[in-house]
Amino acid sequence: MAENRDSGSLGWAITAFVLGSLFGAALAVFLTPATGTETREKVREVVDKTREALEKKREELKRREEELPSDEEIQGEV
Repeated sequence: MAENRDSGSLGWAITAFVLGSLFGAALAVFLTPATGTETREKVREVVDKTREALEKKREELKRREEELPSDEEIQGEV
């Protein structure tokens, strides 16, 4: 059970790191002087990277959910 809690903490740490990185990148895009076209390209890149990161996290969570025991398996252990 401790292993499960540790892997969950690692997952949250990775999630926080990714989201913090994306937030920092977004701030850099908006605070750096650039033309409208350059800014739109940067925003598009940040959105694409965010979408990819969220998709990877969704797939990981789905995989982890599938590894969890079903309700019937849990009730059988009681």
